[in-house]
Amino acid sequence: MKKALGTADDLSAANGDTILNRKQALGKANEWFEQQESGGVGIDPNIAVRDAIELTCEAGNAALAR
Repeated sequence: MKKALGTADDLSAANGDTILNRKQALGKANEWFEQQESGGVGIDPNIAVRDAIELTCEAGNAALAR
């Protein structure tokens, strides 16, 4: 599934919605994974491998930080 959580705050200030800092992006990724695990939203078959790896790494990092 290719799901954009938002744009990185590299060029613009984070707004917590469409432009995210690292913490906000991790939070959105965690919400997405929790939703997937609870069956809330079906997995999009068009996910890019790169995006899947990035989301998985972010979720793993967040889990380790807990």
